[in-house]
Amino acid sequence: MSRFDLSSLRVQAVLWTILPLAIITVLVSAIGAYAYGGVVRSLIEERDVELAHVSADRLSENMRNYAAILQAIAAAPEIQSGTATRQRGALASAAAQTELLTKFDAGVYLLDENGVMVSSEPYRPDLVGRNFAHRDYFDYPKTRPGPFFSDIFPGVIDGRDIIIVSVPILEGETFKGIIAGAFDVQQQKLGDEIRKLQIGKSGFAYLVDRNGRVIYHPDPQFVGADFSGRPAVQRLQRRESGALLGTDENGHWIVIGYAPVETTGWGLVIREPWAEVINPIRGFQWVAGSALLVGLVLALVIVSLGTRRITDPINALVEQTTHVAAGQAMAPRAHGGTIREIRLLADAFNEMANRIARYRTGLQRYVAAVTYSQEEERKRIARELHDDTVQSLIALGRRLELLEKSIENPMETAKQLVQLETMLNNTIAEVRQFSRDLRPLLLEDLGLVAALRQMLRELERRENVTTTLVIQGDTINLDPDLEVGLYRIAQEALNNVRKHARATAVEVELHFETDRVRLSVRDNGQGFPMTDTADLARRGAYGLMGIRERAQLFGGQMEVQSSEGEGTLVEIVLPLDGTPHWDMFEPAPQEIVTVLPAP
Repeated sequence: MSRFDLSSLRVQAVLWTILPLAIITVLVSAIGAYAYGGVVRSLIEERDVELAHVSADRLSENMRNYAAILQAIAAAPEIQSGTATRQRGALASAAAQTELLTKFDAGVYLLDENGVMVSSEPYRPDLVGRNFAHRDYFDYPKTRPGPFFSDIFPGVIDGRDIIIVSVPILEGETFKGIIAGAFDVQQQKLGDEIRKLQIGKSGFAYLVDRNGRVIYHPDPQFVGADFSGRPAVQRLQRRESGALLGTDENGHWIVIGYAPVETTGWGLVIREPWAEVINPIRGFQWVAGSALLVGLVLALVIVSLGTRRITDPINALVEQTTHVAAGQAMAPRAHGGTIREIRLLADAFNEMANRIARYRTGLQRYVAAVTYSQEEERKRIARELHDDTVQSLIALGRRLELLEKSIENPMETAKQLVQLETMLNNTIAEVRQFSRDLRPLLLEDLGLVAALRQMLRELERRENVTTTLVIQGDTINLDPDLEVGLYRIAQEALNNVRKHARATAVEVELHFETDRVRLSVRDNGQGFPMTDTADLARRGAYGLMGIRERAQLFGGQMEVQSSEGEGTLVEIVLPLDGTPHWDMFEPAPQEIVTVLPAP
């Protein structure tokens, strides 16, 4: 065989190791890169979600502080008095003492219980006296005790977009009006905390109201813009939080995190470029890819060097297998080299070859024994025919000659006829016995059960053995070949009992099941030590070997249980293929158990 023959085991081993390894390496690399990207994406999304939650919570806290300032003013007795003059003075005093206007850059406004503006800081006479009861920042605190944070009101004050925070003025449980603080959206006062966020080199955050309009954005041109069509903003309008991967205005991939600002009902969105986020880990990816490539090359070298250690013992096994398959005697034992698995394979092959050799030897002995038994049976039949039947026929001929000579003597003729009848009956009985031995007529006429009963009756008569026949299930019409097979198996098993068991009791059970029939022969004899059934012929157990071969002929199995002094159980299970079953449209017959003692 050529060294580079592609069909050789060595070349095939190298090729079929290298190719799958290369494919697996590529797949692992691709899957690893995909999984690594998924993990990185998941970690980045979790980071942005967490950052969005933290920033939203911080913004919520700041907005609660703004509302607390207004609630403190609303709790002043002058504000709760309901007197417009006292309320104006109290509001002006609070604005001077708390630097209120530095916090609410679009002013602070006081409305009475009817929604009419009473005062404002800075004072706006053009707004005083106007009714704002239809505004939601008045209606919400009127029915609920907590603060209200509005969405963007476009162009309310001097054409500017504003955000309003309002709290109710309560005297006990009596509604006295509201105090509202306003933020100029363009002044970006609400973005102070958001600007402090460090989101990479070019990442940023922006704030939207309930309607998706931008309250704060680092790019002033987007302030007040409608972002309600963006996926993250749409999810914020459903009060959801999370992260997603999307594209910016230029089509570049970005990571977006979003979370609702719980106190206000607004939403905070954080975004940063994907390339900027994963840039620090690109170097690691190159290092990992290079290491994987180096590992692949080293693996290929090791596989190439180790192939000889695998193929040489396997080639030796192939050569030994060829010898065994050709029926030749096996060469010296096969050796598996230094590899444990191949060594175990060689040991298993040696054991298998030894079993095959023993089986062939046993089969030869079995065939020889069967041939010898057939010849002996033929000799016995020929001898019995010669010694009994032929002699009886010769004697009948002589009697006929005597009868012919004594035809004139009636008394002598009558005596000769009686003797002739007796000899003829004996000859008929002998011929019938031969017929029963060769093919039991009882099996053909009355079936398997009657034939088994007759067989046990003969065993009792000849060997003084107590026998029992148990029939379980409904007896069905067996295929004739299967019926003969069961009869011969039982016959051989009972012959073994008669010849070897020294038993005093024998029980034969025949179980008819739905798809199989089970025959068991149990005796209380001396038993024998069990060995591998493959060694039956070597042990001289040709009867059991014949039973096993006959059972396998019908696709069945044989099981033998025996030990010294404990008797023997031979059980045969045969399938009922080709036999009729109960009609599927009729109910299945009830199981019948019948115990028939052998008479």
